Amino acid sequence: MFGLGTAITFIVILDASGLRRYVGHHARLINGLNPEGKRLRESVGHNAVEIMGGLVLGALLGYAMSVVG
Repeated sequence: MFGLGTAITFIVILDASGLRRYVGHHARLINGLNPEGKRLRESVGHNAVEIMGGLVLGALLGYAMSVVG
């Protein structure tokens, strides 16, 4: 169960940092191609501080739930 939780955690971290950053980069390029059309949102991903905050919050909530239950 720990291994499954760790794998899912790393997938979420990679999605939050890398994949969404690339989506924002592509949106910026597409917006440059069509400046008069509908604008795509360029700020999609999270920065390193937000990712670390999510990890700490998740760890604290997990610990709190294990103590309570």
